Amino acid sequence: MSLRPVKFKYTAEWMASHPSIKEHFYYNFIAQEYQAVFPNSAWGSGEYLENDSEEVLQIDTYNVQIVNLKATQELVKQNKEQQALIEQLQAENKILKAQNTNVQEQVSSLRAEWESVKSSIVNE
Repeated sequence: MSLRPVKFKYTAEWMASHPSIKEHFYYNFIAQEYQAVFPNSAWGSGEYLENDSEEVLQIDTYNVQIVNLKATQELVKQNKEQQALIEQLQAENKILKAQNTNVQEQVSSLRAEWESVKSSIVNE
C-alpha cells in the first residue's frame, strides 16, 4: 500500500539530453517511495537535474511483480473463502425464512383457534 503508481511525461529538457525517450505518458513509481519499500531495488543513476544536488534514482520494478502476484493469490484465496461463506449464509437464510414462514402460519392458526375458543366461551 506504500507504493503509488504514477503517470507522467518527461520534461523537454530531459528528453533533449536523452534522445531515446519518446513524447508520451509513462507509468512507474516515484523512485524515493519505491526505495523505501524495496531498498535494494533503487540506486543512483549517476545523473543530476539542473540545480539539484540529489542524484536521480533509477529503479528495478521486478520485485513489485512478485509481491503483486503473491498479494493477488492471497486475494483470490480470500475471495473464494468469502464466497463459500456467502453461499453457506444464503442457504442458512433460506432455511430460516422457511422456518419463519412455518411459524407465522402456526401463529395464525393458533390465533384463529383462540378466537374460536374465545367466541364459544363468550356465547355460553
